[in-house]
Amino acid sequence: MYKLFVAFLIFISAVSCSKDNAKEICAEIDFSTESSVNASELLDVSFVKLETNDNCVLGGVSQCCKIDTCILILDNMMSRALYLFSDNGRFIRQIGVRGNGPCEYVRPFSFSVNEENHTLSVIDIGAQKVLVYNLSDFQCLYEKKLPFYSDDMIQLSATDYVWYNKTKSEISDSYVFVTDDSFKVKKDFLPIDFGSGYSLGNGRKLSLLDGVISFYTPFEPIVYRMEGDSLRTAYQFRFGEETLPPIDYLRKLSENNKNYIPELLKSKYVAYYSFYETDNALCVPYYKNEKMFYGFYDKQKKKSYNFSQERIQADLQIGAFSSPVSTVDTHFFVSLLRPGLMLQQKDEGHKLDDRLELLIKSSNEEDNPILLIYSMKN
Repeated sequence: MYKLFVAFLIFISAVSCSKDNAKEICAEIDFSTESSVNASELLDVSFVKLETNDNCVLGGVSQCCKIDTCILILDNMMSRALYLFSDNGRFIRQIGVRGNGPCEYVRPFSFSVNEENHTLSVIDIGAQKVLVYNLSDFQCLYEKKLPFYSDDMIQLSATDYVWYNKTKSEISDSYVFVTDDSFKVKKDFLPIDFGSGYSLGNGRKLSLLDGVISFYTPFEPIVYRMEGDSLRTAYQFRFGEETLPPIDYLRKLSENNKNYIPELLKSKYVAYYSFYETDNALCVPYYKNEKMFYGFYDKQKKKSYNFSQERIQADLQIGAFSSPVSTVDTHFFVSLLRPGLMLQQKDEGHKLDDRLELLIKSSNEEDNPILLIYSMKN
């Protein structure tokens, strides 16, 4: 009965994207045609070069956030550790210790900062546990074993967590569920309609902005807001004539746990999309027709913009552009620029932003990434 009630709430939220309904504020956003405006006229851009030394060799940045005047960086692929840098890129320290002991991590995969409780919670998918640190000194307070698999979480309060789930489990068969601090499920949302061991795009489907949690599922062009025990539709996307793949098509492609991704990338469908939100803008990377595109939406002007990857790279004079890894300070998107690739682009004669040129002059191919920090112009 409860699942029927949740399904009813979802149905109501999905169909009530209407200007006539004061409670539902839903923007229908179309990324159909490439924009004529130059991306440099739309976006303010700056760069932070992360220091490289023997104590912080990063394979990449999978998540970051601003804490006071510092930047917290997670590399969940190569170094598999958390680091603290100053806001000008100077290395400060590693947070936590790699290992199999108490309050040590094997593979930290994502984190959540709760300013109210002044804590940092980290999911370690290698040891299937959550570690909680004090934000003041980054000392580990405690760890808790997870009775389910999840690689994405937001700590709502001292007692409540929101989790994203890719596959059905004994705990929940929904994409998103809320638990208390003993991991007992309190409510869940959006039953899983397609589960697979393979995935595309950004693994993080949960986001927090100004105390409000938003989330989306991989193959539905809708972003939901959590409001207590219910959902409402915040944004609904269109990608021109192309659509996200039907669930029946995905099930057929992935029969017998087959890797469906190569066929999907070559298909007529939008293979995947991601969603990032700041206080005044959205960034929606998506893949169709075997090319990457980046949709932007100005929340104040209620206007959308659309760029191919090649176009935005040329407009911003950055050589290479990739999807955001995070947002910071509620106002900025953060993507990565790799010095090795920038040096190659420069050698090939590509024009680079003057500020980026200066950073590249003092870089080598093995250096840590440069943070590309950008926001919508007012």
